[in-house]
Amino acid sequence: MQSKTLENEVASEALEDGQNRVHSMALIHQHLYADDRMAGVQMEKYITSLCETTFQAYNIDAERVNLKLDIEELELDIKTVVPLCLVLNELITNACKYAFPGGRRGTIEVSLEEKNQQLVVSVKDDGIGIAGDAKQVGFGTVLINAFAKKMKAEIIRETDAGTRIQLIINNYEKIATTQRA
Repeated sequence: MQSKTLENEVASEALEDGQNRVHSMALIHQHLYADDRMAGVQMEKYITSLCETTFQAYNIDAERVNLKLDIEELELDIKTVVPLCLVLNELITNACKYAFPGGRRGTIEVSLEEKNQQLVVSVKDDGIGIAGDAKQVGFGTVLINAFAKKMKAEIIRETDAGTRIQLIINNYEKIATTQRA
C-alpha cells in the first residue's frame, strides 16, 4: 500500500522489490506447511509458484513472455531452500523487470538439476541483455553474491544473447541425505 502512495519512483520500486522478497519467503513457508512435512520443499512446485506469482506481480503477459521450466524433482532441506529461493527470486524478478522492455516478446527459462553432486541452477532470458551502464551493483546483486557465497556456489554470468545466470552449488542438503561439501 505504501509503495503506491509514494511519488519517488525509486523508493516505490524499492518497496515493491522488498514486498516480492517477503512474498518469496512466504511461499517457502506455504510449501513447507502444505504437506505437513516441515523438513523440506519440493522444488518443482515451489519454483513453478514463484514464477507464476512473479509474472503476476510484474504484469507479464504469458503470450508475450514464454516461461520454460526444467526442474528436477528434488526435495531440498530448508537450510538450502531459503538462500536458494531468495537467489531465484532475484534472478526471475530481474528477468521480468528488465529483459523485455517496450512490449518485447521473449522467453525466460528456469532450470534446476542435480549433476555430479552439485546443484546447477540457471535463469536465462533472450531479452535485451545487460547494458554496460546497467552493470552497477544493486541490492539484488549483493543478495545474490552473499547467498552464493553461503552455498559455496560458483556464479557464471553470460550476457551475449540475453542474460543467463547460472549457479553451481556445492553446499546443499536434500531430504534424507547428508550435506554435500
